[in-house]
Amino acid sequence: GRLKQIIPELKKYKSFVGKREEAEIFVGEKGLRTAYEKMFSNPDKEKVALFFYVYKKEYSEFVDNFYYKLVLFYKKNKVKFKGLASKEWAKSKYAKDTSSFIEPRYVNFPLPGTIDIYRDMILEIAWGPRPIGILIHSKEIAENYRNYFNEVWRMAKKWKLY
Repeated sequence: GRLKQIIPELKKYKSFVGKREEAEIFVGEKGLRTAYEKMFSNPDKEKVALFFYVYKKEYSEFVDNFYYKLVLFYKKNKVKFKGLASKEWAKSKYAKDTSSFIEPRYVNFPLPGTIDIYRDMILEIAWGPRPIGILIHSKEIAENYRNYFNEVWRMAKKWKLY
């Protein structure tokens, strides 16, 4: 009797289950590696990761070396990328050596930051002497970034800004 009354009420709350929304902060090279491993563990073979990359000359060698160390991780997990980057990055060794799994477009206008978008996660990174990353787990925020990325991607092709 009582259980039959409770079940319909519990079903109302079912829509909230699985809507995990959280944010974590990662500091330093090891912290950022952990953030990437967390983001790309259990990769979804159907989808491609998206990224914005703001090139800064003073950190470019450190950043390229950091991502070089993740190449095997990406390849092992079959992660593919589409990326929008500052046009200066096109000259970097990393950009040239990763063409097998990164499809880049280059722009000559400001991008919102260095940001990765994958499934319902966003990783925003501030490169500096002590890099910091914020990993956001939110379907809504990821969708907003994805929509913005796709619009800029279309413009980058249309306007030939790379």
